[in-house]
Amino acid sequence: MAIRIKLSTEANAILFEGSSAPSYFNGILTASVATGSLINIENVAASTGSSTVYEYYNYDYNNFEDATGSAFPDAQAAVDYINENANQPAVFENIQGYLGLLSGYYYGSNATTMSVSLADVNTYLDVPFEIHPSGTFDYRPQVMKSAQPLGYDTGSGLFTLEGLDLSTFGAFRSSLSFDPDEDDGLLEGRILFQRHSGSTPSSDFSISSTITPMPDGAAVDYEAEPYLSFFVGDTIDTNAPGDAGTFKFQIRSNVPGILSLRALTLYINR
Repeated sequence: MAIRIKLSTEANAILFEGSSAPSYFNGILTASVATGSLINIENVAASTGSSTVYEYYNYDYNNFEDATGSAFPDAQAAVDYINENANQPAVFENIQGYLGLLSGYYYGSNATTMSVSLADVNTYLDVPFEIHPSGTFDYRPQVMKSAQPLGYDTGSGLFTLEGLDLSTFGAFRSSLSFDPDEDDGLLEGRILFQRHSGSTPSSDFSISSTITPMPDGAAVDYEAEPYLSFFVGDTIDTNAPGDAGTFKFQIRSNVPGILSLRALTLYINR
């Protein structure tokens, strides 16, 4: 009976069904071709500089099969399959993560600024953001990275939710300050979602919140870190490759002034 090799993301392990040593945590096994049809599978975690520990030594690759029960065409194919499945991301990399974007503010330079003119007041405005060259921290779940290597479009200001399904919830946080030109100011923010194709309804929707009142009058830099949570519903999940929900951050002020945007962060839990 062939030993079936399967990946279990729930257990964060590679399984060898039908063997006396059926499972190993991801990242501790390395396979290599020994000679001809024979392969070695080393337990890297158990090996030391002077001693190599093998779970399978000079073992015929024909004794293994993949998760579907199919035989391997040759020894190298078996080795490649084992190494790929024995070195998957850890479970937490599949279920949670974040995408953090920092401006020059955190690198001895300046935040991204935007002027809100008198004509702009009481209107939701798209917020420009310039990412510092060292300011991208992409620790999104692997399904998101695989679906879309870049999680944020610097041209449109859109965060993508591609790779996510209905089991997901998330949150968005921004770090900013606002310097009003007039008294009695109020700053609000929202994340505006664009739905994937074929959604009913198809119109955009938003989640909004008051960012900060400005009770001390004009010419004061009011700092805030608004935090907005959401769940990935059936109109912003992944509908198909390249077709998923997106969102962008917007602000609205009832007085003119200068917005300084320091950081944007998307948090994800699956």
